[in-house]
Amino acid sequence: MKHLLAVAVLVALLLFLITRNVSPDRYVYDEADYMYAAPLGYFANWTDTPTLSLPEFLRIGMRRGRQTGGRQELSEFIRQSKRCPLYRHWHGPLPS
Repeated sequence: MKHLLAVAVLVALLLFLITRNVSPDRYVYDEADYMYAAPLGYFANWTDTPTLSLPEFLRIGMRRGRQTGGRQELSEFIRQSKRCPLYRHWHGPLPS
């Protein structure tokens, strides 16, 4: 019984301490990307799979990234592809 009470007190203390560190603001930039990638699973995030081959990655980026409005299309492609590395590592700069 003592151990259960000690664990309950520690969990309550932990919850009390972390509530001050959780921001009420929306997720921005990297945080939003990581929050999207997290449900893809531990294995997908650990191994960065599924992904594109380097030639395919370059071809798609060169074709869509240079067109007017192509960057929006490229962003939509990345979001629909559910490819973990694209979402976590290959996103553009933060718009100002």
